[in-house]
Amino acid sequence: MDNTEKDPAQCRRLREIDRDVQSRMGEVMAQHADLASGLGEAQDQIHRFNSKLEELEKTLLAANAASAMRGGPGAAAGVLVADLSTRIAANQSQLDHWKQKYDAIARQQQHLRDEHTRLTRSLADNARPMHDLNCVI
Repeated sequence: MDNTEKDPAQCRRLREIDRDVQSRMGEVMAQHADLASGLGEAQDQIHRFNSKLEELEKTLLAANAASAMRGGPGAAAGVLVADLSTRIAANQSQLDHWKQKYDAIARQQQHLRDEHTRLTRSLADNARPMHDLNCVI
């Protein structure tokens, strides 16, 4: 059986393509791994701000009920209601920020998965002519 490359110049070009695609696949996989840690952080922050908002909203309900009282306790509760409302708005803003960040990372990860699929197909498409030309890998 003859294992000689049928077209050495074409085989060199195909090997170069293969190396380039393999290199890009490594980059894509590394980027995907980096994004996974960012996604985890975003999930943790979303959970944290959701929990904080639930706590603040429960406190706000109690303060609203107390503010209905007459006199000093009612007035003090009214000040607390205003403070809690501001803190709720700030936490909601942070929650929205982390949700947007999560969505952006998820879109980037999907883009990288799509690129990985494309690169995998490219490797398969490149392997056929390499095989046909008896290219040494």
